[in-house]
Amino acid sequence: ELNDAAVNYADYKCTLPADCCDDFPLAARLWLLKGGTTESDWRDYGIRYSPSLQRVVLPVYDAERNLEWYQLRAIEKWQRPKYLQPSADRSRVLFKSKPINTGSRRCIITEDILSSIKTGKCEQSFSLLGTKPTTFHINFLSKFDEVIIWLDSDRAGQKGAYNLRKSLAMFTEVRCISTELDPKYLTLEQIKEKIGGM
Repeated sequence: ELNDAAVNYADYKCTLPADCCDDFPLAARLWLLKGGTTESDWRDYGIRYSPSLQRVVLPVYDAERNLEWYQLRAIEKWQRPKYLQPSADRSRVLFKSKPINTGSRRCIITEDILSSIKTGKCEQSFSLLGTKPTTFHINFLSKFDEVIIWLDSDRAGQKGAYNLRKSLAMFTEVRCISTELDPKYLTLEQIKEKIGGM
């Protein structure tokens, strides 16, 4: 349920809109495809659509496939705000891309879910679901040998990247990437070139 009142996350049961479906209208399909995802990705990550809210549903699941969080993304320019999400505490929520067997001990941090899905095809990737890392995020990410921070190029993204790098630098190797376009709009070849080899 979406409301303005903060609730205790421990007591909050996250549930998707009741009318979630796999019948994406053209505008939703185009937005998802433009964001570098495929129909296979939509199935793998449980991305759906809410006709009543006219928004794409981007769920966040844990390893046991329990719903932890979700975002509802507007697809029409007249819709405000761009994202709707529960107002419960999300300080311990981190979107995780599907793990890939690279044997790597590094990860990529992105701002949004679609960018995490796209970069996650090259390296394990996580989305902050925004630009503000929490203590939980820092502790979790510090366990990697290298963290590649790739937030958006706007002011909020770069400020978030600076703060995340400052917090992580004492624990692990950190590298920042900044591109004019969000990671989701780049090709896999461009992403691989940006993150470099092992």
